[in-house]
Amino acid sequence: MKLTDLVLSYPRRGRAEDGVFDLEYTYSKEGLPAVRATLQKTGDVVLDGEVKVFGEGNVLPEVRKELDRLLALAPSPGP
Repeated sequence: MKLTDLVLSYPRRGRAEDGVFDLEYTYSKEGLPAVRATLQKTGDVVLDGEVKVFGEGNVLPEVRKELDRLLALAPSPGP
């Protein structure tokens, strides 16, 4: 099941082997997923953040409802 699309922002163009990255998945206390992608060769972080937008595709209605509920529990960013 696909939940979302994530876009990696590479700092510069390079060879394909330079684009190998490690993914780290974590969850907030509210149960919201976050992902961090780090290039293995340079250590550059190419993605870091909470998953707040979920795809419409194959997400079951009960999963969508639970994700929306968890999003409502997350604290809003401060000023």
